[in-house]
Amino acid sequence: MVEKHIVKGFDSDLESIKNHINTISGLVESQLSYAYQALIERNSDIAEQVIERDKKIDNKYQELLDLSVKLFA
Repeated sequence: MVEKHIVKGFDSDLESIKNHINTISGLVESQLSYAYQALIERNSDIAEQVIERDKKIDNKYQELLDLSVKLFA
């Protein structure tokens, strides 16, 4: 059985970090699929969408870094 941390805020921050990691993982997985599709179909429109969506991943990654620094600093 997993024990709860004494400070509930710590648990909440850990959960937030976990959620960000899961979100980023899902976005990256779909990006790989779209990138593969763009290459196979030689579809520049899909490729441009992949590039545009990458900004969302970058933003989520920065949020994850900020949360991690806040938690462990």
